[in-house]
Amino acid sequence: MGSACIARALNEAHRAAEGAQRLRLREALDALERRNEVAEGGIDLGHDYLATNPDSHFTDGAQAYMRRALAEYLAPGATDEGVPGLSTA
Repeated sequence: MGSACIARALNEAHRAAEGAQRLRLREALDALERRNEVAEGGIDLGHDYLATNPDSHFTDGAQAYMRRALAEYLAPGATDEGVPGLSTA
């Protein structure tokens, strides 16, 4: 789920980009899909994407789950307070 959040953000940015930036975003998507590697800027794009609430049709709990999944993907073993049913504490 965490890598899917980043992939969605990269895809959205890729559609809007032109020229060399478009190519860099495509390469970042390929690295994520092939090697599970997050390119520089991918983390910020993922967080920014979720902050814009693109999935407003999801419940608050589902949105919190996606934020937690992104955090867990980027830093395995980390916890995120306030996510019902997902707290390790």
